[in-house]
Amino acid sequence: MENQTLSPSSCFLFENTDESIYPSDLVLNIMEDSSSSSSSSLTNTNGSLSPSSPLDMSKNPMSCACCMFYCKPNSHPFQERCIPLNEQVKIGRAVARLKPLPTNAIFDCKVLSRQHAKIWYENGKFLLQDTKSSNGTFVNNQRLGKCNEESPPFEICSDDVIQFGVDVTENNRKTIHNCIIMEVKLFHSDGNECVSRNANGQSLAQMTELDINTQTLYQLAQYIQ
Repeated sequence: MENQTLSPSSCFLFENTDESIYPSDLVLNIMEDSSSSSSSSLTNTNGSLSPSSPLDMSKNPMSCACCMFYCKPNSHPFQERCIPLNEQVKIGRAVARLKPLPTNAIFDCKVLSRQHAKIWYENGKFLLQDTKSSNGTFVNNQRLGKCNEESPPFEICSDDVIQFGVDVTENNRKTIHNCIIMEVKLFHSDGNECVSRNANGQSLAQMTELDINTQTLYQLAQYIQ
């Protein structure tokens, strides 16, 4: 894996400029179904989801794990998402037959690849993988894998900041296309939220593995003595 720190500078290449939708054309029509309890549970009194007041998933348990995407201020704008993870979910750019919805990970964003990444839930872990994207996938400013190469699965946690792509400037240097930057909230099927990372950036699973390795080394030292 190659770790890279995000740079505020923009790159000057992006793919498929003739098949993508400009940010100014971004339109998300969300149909409200008054008979759907799940739809009503996703809307606050002000008519929108807010990261400052996330859903209490413990009171609204789902039959499968789910993830929620919250748009960061410096991101290309998108509607907050609540995505069930009963199977692998593709993350990518919108095309003619695949439009953004509140329950999918498709974005009207020029800097994303069609098959940019995927996210899924397995053995109690939330995993993210870059699927040979051109502009990269970043978790807390660290890039997953190399350009145009599939990355190993990476465990993500609640409150991680995930970035898909990088800001792109057209050749005339007058039009900038922003990437997707989000904060994620992750919930197990019982409604309990996934733990966040500690101050050193380690997940609970990584800390447990470290504790086991430390204990093994101590036992080995005792045996040698």
